[in-house]
Amino acid sequence: MAISGHNATLLSLTQRCNELQERMMQLQSQKSLMLFSQQDQGSLKLSEMSEARRYYKDLFESNNEYYKDLGYVSYTEIPDFEEQVDIITAKYQDKIEELAAWENQIDAELTTSSAEYNEAKTYKESFKQMLTTNIQNDFNYGLNQ
Repeated sequence: MAISGHNATLLSLTQRCNELQERMMQLQSQKSLMLFSQQDQGSLKLSEMSEARRYYKDLFESNNEYYKDLGYVSYTEIPDFEEQVDIITAKYQDKIEELAAWENQIDAELTTSSAEYNEAKTYKESFKQMLTTNIQNDFNYGLNQ
């Protein structure tokens, strides 16, 4: 009877380990998607920033005397440029923060699942050893009578 109980426990632990491995693979896939999304948002932000820089640099160079008379040395000092940079940064900041929160959530779930998997794996090995020992004892019991 003890053998069947250990065997049932071993099977349930094996199933739990498999479920946890599948969950960790799903989380890794989500993390890959999230990292791609982060890179995509960063790329879009850099693209818009480059476009704004190019526009204001061309504007500054075409009206060089006007801006120098105002005391500007570089296009980056133009108030409209600074405002545009702030608008672009604000536009992507919420998305980037949301993705960072998603990453933290995935990492926490991965850590929890990994710890639970390691624990289940340890119990599984323990029950496997107990099952082996019980089978050997039952076999030896019949021989020693």
